[in-house]
This record gives sequence, structure tokens and C-alpha cells, in this order.
Amino acid sequence: MATLVIKLTDQEGSERTFEVSADRTVIGRHSACDISISDGRLSREHLAIEREGDEYFVEDLGSSNGSMLNGEPLVERRTISDRDKLDLGGLAIDVQIESSADADSEPPAAESPDPEIAPTPAVSTAPKAKDGGSAKVFVVVAAIMVVFVAVVLGIILLIMPGQKKGGNGNFVASIDDEPTPRPGASSSASPTPVASGSIDDTSVPPSGDPNATKPATEIDAKVEQNAARFLQKAAANDQRAFITGAQAQIVASKVKSLAGSSGVSDNIASARKSASAINDIAKSKNLKPQFVAAAAVAKLGNSRGDVLATARSMADTLDRFGTQIGNEFGDDCLVLIAVLDQGDPLKMRNLLQQLATNSSESSRTIRSIWWLKKNGKITDAEYESALRFLAIGTIAQNPADFGVNTEGWNF
Repeated sequence: MATLVIKLTDQEGSERTFEVSADRTVIGRHSACDISISDGRLSREHLAIEREGDEYFVEDLGSSNGSMLNGEPLVERRTISDRDKLDLGGLAIDVQIESSADADSEPPAAESPDPEIAPTPAVSTAPKAKDGGSAKVFVVVAAIMVVFVAVVLGIILLIMPGQKKGGNGNFVASIDDEPTPRPGASSSASPTPVASGSIDDTSVPPSGDPNATKPATEIDAKVEQNAARFLQKAAANDQRAFITGAQAQIVASKVKSLAGSSGVSDNIASARKSASAINDIAKSKNLKPQFVAAAAVAKLGNSRGDVLATARSMADTLDRFGTQIGNEFGDDCLVLIAVLDQGDPLKMRNLLQQLATNSSESSRTIRSIWWLKKNGKITDAEYESALRFLAIGTIAQNPADFGVNTEGWNF
């Protein structure tokens, strides 16, 4: 069995080596990744390495800064070989693949020196001190230097605990924020830092462009984290569901518009109080309660309403669309909500099948509101419906993150 080893130099300048032994290994910045690397250039889940027998394959997981294999953009699943070069958003990685035969072979023995030729002993040319005065001076100077270095390091550790200062003196994004853009990528002026819990930021891109790049803010990071948590709970089986940094900025715009609504706050609280009944409705239709609750609250919009009654009225339709379109993945749930008002789930099911047959993209890529909107396959209104649903679910995970005065859902 071949063994794959990756080698890299992290941001601290330390060389690190990882052996890849599982059938699927995810590399990223998130602590839940199989190989977690605290590097601001990486996305939370950046790259996957998959093993099939003695072959290894790599696939970019929709990272913000992208991946490259041997200098070429990694846009689809590719085979990797010994001595290949990976580049994850600017982080260089060397690939080494050893076959079992290579691993078992012994390295050749070093050539023995000629026993008759004895090495010439080294002769010290350093002048001898006439007395101990010079030695004492040297010891004192060395001690002073050690104390000075220790004091400087102590000051650095106190004022920079894992963060870096920007040119305006404010702390910029830590490793839990959106990856630092690649050198040379287009960027705009850094926005004013946003206080924790505030959603009054102006760096959100237009909602129509899921690939827009803007400086990440603290709120973008919270949206990305809570949206991923919601999709993982709303989908039937997608514990790795996530959204990209650019997508998080789009959702943040919708979160901002909803978080200030007292109707939305009251409806989220109402869904939490009716958790047991909503859970029973979802279970009867083989759906997840967070999915049903978010769909009901999103349908009510900014108006206060009866969340439980709305959930009951939508249950059959959600079940019918889920059967035809699917709800296994987080992206499936978003597509389902986007076209719910069409009334006929077969229309979208047939379109997805046709696109998967005729397009060079993978079916997983096609089955997302981001790709469908970009390629004109869903309307602006349908796209907005899905965004509202996702924003409601995002807020409901931890309302305090977005300045909403209620408790989060715990279905």
C-alpha cells in the first residue's frame, strides 16, 4: 500500500509533516478538519485528499482563495503523484508518495573511510587569555543580552496574543475569520472594524454575486459559522455543510435586514417555544425540525404570525418537494425552498437532471442556489426566498451574535 506524506512550512516558519492514511482527509483552518492548519490563507475546509487503492486524488472544497496543482488551478478532482506541488491559497505543500517496496528497502550503507589514513586533529588557533578578566566580561555581556531578549519577547506576547495589528492600530482578522486574499487579488480599502454583536457593516457585496470579494468582517465570520451549523442541522445527512466567505457576505446582508425586525425576533422565539410540536411534524414527514421551523418563519417574513400553524400548513408541501428534489444536503434544502412557490417539484427535478447530463460541472455543484442563480436557472425572487430562509436559520443558531434579543433554537 502506497503511503502519502505532505510537507509544508507554516506561518511561524516551522516545517510540518503529515501522513495521510484515511480514505478521505480534509485539510483546512477549522479545528474539526483531519489536518488542521492555522493559516489565514486557508478556508475552514479547503482541500480534500481521497485514497482509492494505491491512487490519491485531490479536490478543492470551494475555498475562497482556491487551490493549485503543479501551478495550474485545481477546478476539478485530480490525481496526484509523487513530488507534485500543491498550493492552497498561497500555502505551498510538497507531496511525497512512497510505495510499500520503497518503505521496506534499507538505505545503502555509508562508505567506510580508509582505516590507514588517520584524520589530522584540529588545532585551535584561538589566543589564550592571559587572565580570567576577559572571560568574566563575556559572561556579564551574555547575561545582559539574555535578559534583554526575554523582556522584548514578553512584551510582544502580552500585546499580540495571536493577533496582528493593522496600519490604523486596530486588530485585524484572526485565524477564525475569512482567509486572507491571495497576493495580487483585487481588494478594496479595509472597513472600520465592527464591534461584537453589531451588524452595522457596509462591506457586504451585492446579493446577486456569490463570487464577489470584499474584506471579511467579524460579522461575516459569525454568519459563516452559524450558517454552516444551521445547514448541518437542517439537512438530512450533511455534517460537512458549509458556505464560503463570499457567500457569507451575501447572507450577512440578508441577516442585517431581518435582525432588526421585531416580527422575526418574536417568530424565532415562538418556534423555540413550539419546539416539541414542530419536532413531531418534522418527524412525521421525515424532515429535520430546524428545516421546518426556518421554512415557517421565513414564510411569515417580517410579520408576526402563528409559526406552529404555518409549519403544519407547509408540512405536506415540504415533504412532496423533498421527495422529488431531495433534502440530503444543505444545498438541496436551499434549492427546495427557492422553488417552493412553483407548486410543482418535478419542474426543478427535471431541470437538475438535464443540467447534470449536459453540463461539465458535477451534479453537487449544479444543485446549489449559487450556481443556479449565476447561470440564470432560478429567478431573483426564488434566490431571495432561499437567502431569507438561510438568514433566518443563521440568526436562530445564536441570536445574540446578531443583536437579536431572544434565545436560539435547540431542537
